[in-house]
Amino acid sequence: MFSIVIPTYNHAHLLPRCIESIINQTYTDWELIIVNNASTDNTIEVIEGYHHPKVRYINFNNDQGIAASRNVGIRAAKGDFVCFLDSDDWWKPNKLEVCSAYTATHDLIYHNLEVVSADGKALRKQLYSRQIATDNFLADMFINGNPIKNSSVMLSKNIIEKIGYLDEDMGLMAVEDFDYWLRALQAGARPKYIADCLGYYWVGSNTSSKLLQIQRNQHLFDKYKGQLQPSELRLAEKMLHYQQGRVYQSNKMFGKALTHYLKSLSLRSDKFRFALIGIVTSIFRVKI
Repeated sequence: MFSIVIPTYNHAHLLPRCIESIINQTYTDWELIIVNNASTDNTIEVIEGYHHPKVRYINFNNDQGIAASRNVGIRAAKGDFVCFLDSDDWWKPNKLEVCSAYTATHDLIYHNLEVVSADGKALRKQLYSRQIATDNFLADMFINGNPIKNSSVMLSKNIIEKIGYLDEDMGLMAVEDFDYWLRALQAGARPKYIADCLGYYWVGSNTSSKLLQIQRNQHLFDKYKGQLQPSELRLAEKMLHYQQGRVYQSNKMFGKALTHYLKSLSLRSDKFRFALIGIVTSIFRVKI
């Protein structure tokens, strides 16, 4: 059985799309656990309106970040795999059926997502994902970026029993999922990337990244950098500068963006071309 964990806060207007994408799955052995973080809208009314035996919710007054809400759901999960889904995202009907083919041989399963804007238009064909280099996943993910998107992931309960729950350290907010995938892989999780688009990632009307994300990315990097070889560390630092440049540019801080893009340049990096684009667009003060 799959246990699907959805944390939510004041998303009553978006929840039906998310819930119905679960109810309409072609694979039917699942349970849905919605963790409601003291919503002040009609979230509970929306959930109870489905009268579905496989859909339940837990009220949780959470001021510790979304990791705490997800952990409540994980603790309540009865399935062999826990699936992660944000309340503003949703899945295609065959998501669970396609992924179920790999549960006997893999522990961490993920796939592509289509990016959708507030007006329902696709912004680009798919949210970037890829196969992880399992021989050196730590260097791969810090140098080339985290390809594992939260709303696509299912993780085996066996691995969860080894690594415990998501880190609720507020310094890791918004990167606690990246940390969780790294911990799962370190515990021996066998990853499976499915090169199909099996769900949708909703960006809403606000596409800017918070400046706090710079500190959070740095905090995560500091946690693992001691495990990287010197040559890997140099490339990982360049990726960190690239990420910082993206955040600054998103917030129209073009001078700082340009500085970090220049520091990120490396012919050995997969992001070299994108860093050059970032440099040019920052010079012309174009927000991404």
